[in-house]
Amino acid sequence: MLKKVFENMWNLGSGWAKFADEPGAISEWESNDSQKITFSKFNNLIAGSGKPAYGITNGKGQMLYATSLYTKSVSTFADVFLHELVHSIDYLGGFYHAFWKLPNIDSLLEYRAYKFVYDLTGKLHEDQNNFQTQMGYVPKFLLNYSF
Repeated sequence: MLKKVFENMWNLGSGWAKFADEPGAISEWESNDSQKITFSKFNNLIAGSGKPAYGITNGKGQMLYATSLYTKSVSTFADVFLHELVHSIDYLGGFYHAFWKLPNIDSLLEYRAYKFVYDLTGKLHEDQNNFQTQMGYVPKFLLNYSF
């Protein structure tokens, strides 16, 4: 349903999104990324040495979702879906490749994704302000979406 509602955005991303328990999903995601997937005790995803998350996106824009989302609200899944879709678009649309040398690129990418969800829903994620602080000053055009 979300793919249909956000069809214009979906078409800008990779078009690849799976839950971690789908056959072959993890191995396919890992085949396009240097990080390996592990799981937290609550079935959240951990990529490399990162912290647990409901969703992760690799450099090819492939979005992988944690099975822990099965027990969350539709609203939570929609927020995660959109957050990861912004990452997918940033990778495939050239944003990441244009600015990958910025020392704060990871924080910038996270902030952009959280900001998009906030701008759309009004829900502030607990990490959004932290990523804004970590990214430091960036020109305003880097915070604008091209979709």
